Amino acid sequence: MLPFLKKQKKFIILVVLIILLGLAWKLISPSNLQDMFFVLFKKNSFQVITFENEKTGDKSTRIKLHINGYNLTCINDPKVFVYNHNNWQPVKTFLPIPNKNQGYFLNNKYYPPEFAMCDLAICTKLEQPITINLIEYTQVNERPAPNSDQKIPVFVTKKLTGKTVKIEYDYYTDKKCKHPETYMVILEEVK
Repeated sequence: MLPFLKKQKKFIILVVLIILLGLAWKLISPSNLQDMFFVLFKKNSFQVITFENEKTGDKSTRIKLHINGYNLTCINDPKVFVYNHNNWQPVKTFLPIPNKNQGYFLNNKYYPPEFAMCDLAICTKLEQPITINLIEYTQVNERPAPNSDQKIPVFVTKKLTGKTVKIEYDYYTDKKCKHPETYMVILEEVK
C-alpha cells in the first residue's frame, strides 16, 4: 500500500471515531448519565435539575433520588426541611388530597373535593427516579368555595431558592419491607 493511503486511512478512521463520539454524546446526555449509572451499579444517588418553563420563563428546581429499595404504597412521601435559625424546619411539599367535604385553592385555581383512599399498604420496588419539586405550599388564607359558603384553604407555591434544604426519604432494603433505612441529602443554597 502506498504511504499516503495509510495516512488517509488513519485520517478517515479518526473522523469516523469523532462522529461516533459526537452521536454517543447526543444519545447519552448528562441528565441521563445519572439514571444509567444507577441502573448499572444500583448505588443510591441524587441529581439536582433546574429547568425553565417555556411559556412563562419561570425557573424551577427539582431533585431526582435514585434509591435501590422498596416502600409501602400509600405511606411513604419524602420529607423536606429548610435550615432556619439553627434548626431544620419541615416544609409542606404535598397538598392534602381534597376530601369529600372540601377542596382548596392553589395559586388562585380551585381544586374541588374528590374521593381518594388507600386501604392496603403493599411492599413494592421503588420506581426510579423519585422526583421532588423543591417548592413549598403555604396556606395564606381561607375563602368560600365556589357555589358554597363553606370556607376552604387557600395555598400559594413558594420556591426554596437560596435556602439550605434537607431531604429525607424512608425506604426498605428488603422485599418484605422489614429493614428500614433513610436516604438523606443536604443541598446548600438551592438555585
